[in-house]
Amino acid sequence: LEPYTPSLSFLKDDIVATTNEGIFVSRDTGNTWNDISGNSGLSEVNGLIDVDTILLASVSNAGIYRSFDKGNTWVATQGTVPSGNSTQFAHLGNSTFAAVNYQLYQSTDAGMNWVKCDSTDLGCASSVIANGSTLYTAGCGMILRSTDVGTNWDTCYFKRFASSDQPIAAIGSVIIAAAESYGDILRSTDTGTTWSTIHICSARPYLPQRLFAIRNVFYAMLWPYYSMLFRSSDFGLTWDTVANTAQTYNISMTTWKNTTILGTSEGSYISGDDGLQWTRFPQDFATSPSVSAIKIGRAHV
Repeated sequence: LEPYTPSLSFLKDDIVATTNEGIFVSRDTGNTWNDISGNSGLSEVNGLIDVDTILLASVSNAGIYRSFDKGNTWVATQGTVPSGNSTQFAHLGNSTFAAVNYQLYQSTDAGMNWVKCDSTDLGCASSVIANGSTLYTAGCGMILRSTDVGTNWDTCYFKRFASSDQPIAAIGSVIIAAAESYGDILRSTDTGTTWSTIHICSARPYLPQRLFAIRNVFYAMLWPYYSMLFRSSDFGLTWDTVANTAQTYNISMTTWKNTTILGTSEGSYISGDDGLQWTRFPQDFATSPSVSAIKIGRAHV
């Protein structure tokens, strides 16, 4: 995969990738790619999720769009969701959540209509994840948790710091999030009740910009540590650098059929050993590099 790709999505055996040049699909495990942006004019797609076979795409300066036919046609959604340069999606129960422009929005009809979550504590939501039956959102040093699908939220960590962006990821009861200090993450082993600080890297001034949880392995990309992706196979306790993934800024990750897929600003990679070694996708689909989002296979990847 070659364009800036923030997201990849898998619908059955299709791989859907969003890039700065539009939306592409592969129906043969990445060997060939087709531009499915069509006449929609969608470009600079910065977030992607599939909900009950419906694709939702967040487009910079244009808002959220829906597709019922695997991305061939797109329609704009309704509601108050603003356009933004980065959108994080999560799905839990009958609700879909979007963290955009540091605000959290909720849809209960597969993305057709959206309302802003009105909790006063949600004033800096840069990321959102669903972990089991619990939602987490983080931003500006504040981590919030909801156990009732976003109706009520409690603050499980707060130490305000300069960066508004704060990625978060989870594997079971272990939650990790960006910390204030360089090269560090916050780590909780009790679903966010107590936290400790784990050191990833001594280089400065690098902060975690992306965190992922794939197949019981955590991954971290430190900004602007462009040449290194970090990996933890012991639930975030210790971290090592990952080899041969080129420059890994603006990355997204997902899993498919016992493999891990990595989309980066320099193209996309696949690993069959939980991130120890990576190889490039067999076929590039555009001339300029950068993958913004990747989705693969069944709904709710």
